[in-house]
Amino acid sequence: MNPDNIEQLLDRYLNGTASAGEQAVVEQWLTRYQNPDSEWGKMDKQSKSLWLGKLQAEVSGTVRRETPVRRIYPVRRWMAVAAILLVVLFAGLLTADKFSEPRQQLAIMQVSENRKQKIELADGSVVWVNAGSSLRYPKEFSGNTREVYLDGEAYFDVKHNPEKTFIVHTGQVRTTVLGTAFNISTGKQSHEITVTVTRGKVRVSDGKRILAVLTPDQQLHYNTGNGQTLAQMVNAAQVAGWKDELRFNNITFGEAAIELEERFHVSIRFANERVRACRFSGSAPESNDLDAVLKVLCEFNRSTYTRKADGSIWIDGKGCSP
Repeated sequence: MNPDNIEQLLDRYLNGTASAGEQAVVEQWLTRYQNPDSEWGKMDKQSKSLWLGKLQAEVSGTVRRETPVRRIYPVRRWMAVAAILLVVLFAGLLTADKFSEPRQQLAIMQVSENRKQKIELADGSVVWVNAGSSLRYPKEFSGNTREVYLDGEAYFDVKHNPEKTFIVHTGQVRTTVLGTAFNISTGKQSHEITVTVTRGKVRVSDGKRILAVLTPDQQLHYNTGNGQTLAQMVNAAQVAGWKDELRFNNITFGEAAIELEERFHVSIRFANERVRACRFSGSAPESNDLDAVLKVLCEFNRSTYTRKADGSIWIDGKGCSP
């Protein structure tokens, strides 16, 4: 990448016309600038002044073309641009491919319907992935960011690390944090992405602009089709409550019993096949107490259960029909 290309890239970034990929390149180097181990952070005052002088000459055309409506504070602008060029010049990155971190092989967690799954990532962050959702993630995080890719809904409790930002990609939307807890949901049929924060602070962007910076109990709805956003206050704990519940969506009691058998390692039998065939939707508290869960499900399906001497559970009743 020659100086003209760099100048054009920075110009597009500063005036808001950079593509999603170009913005990702710039933000990646801004992240490195914020890292105390960056080349800029190691420079003394005299060296920084020297580089800023060279920088001003290098990107003077960009400054002249800057749109007056888009206000960017001069010091912040120059420091940001300096961070990018310093890394390029010091590391000798002369091709566009070298702007990117090495590609990592991603593991995929695909969660089936009517289930959810919890995973601890390599950095200690914990993710609850909801039913019908998938998460792609590296087995080890390398470079200066921790990046994962979500399709569906998940709740993230991110391990704090100021030197490695955590980024969740949901289509064209990027949710960036250092350490916090938040819920992300992507509509399967709609174009809507919803981000809800329970702890800390997150920044949401779409590759072209920052959509919002959210704090606890704030929620952002973003329509990827028309670009409209809606920010509002919510009960974040309630929004993320699904991770603490067993949810059943239009399944039979028999299918729910299979899930309980796998979770609690018990044998569940039906004395009445009509009860087994009852179809229902509902939720029960996420609990290690099987009896608490069975009581809720039996109420849904007009039935009762008994424990036998061999440890098995038998369910009987009139069934779902009145």
